[in-house]
Amino acid sequence: LEDQEPAVVTRVRQVLALEAARLALGRVRVVGDMPIEIRAEEVRSAVHALEKLLGRIEVEDVLGAIFSRFCIGK
Repeated sequence: LEDQEPAVVTRVRQVLALEAARLALGRVRVVGDMPIEIRAEEVRSAVHALEKLLGRIEVEDVLGAIFSRFCIGK
């Protein structure tokens, strides 16, 4: 891994996903007396942000994108 060049973030979507993951993991580190359930939720949020970065698409995201372009009922 030492020979690899650092990744370049070129899209706003990538920056937002990385920032969301960084913030969620930062909250886990900073708050020492946080209940384990809240810590787990913050880690889940970070994983979700990283999955968006990797292009894993959720069904709700796809449906939202499709139906946001249609005017239903006209």
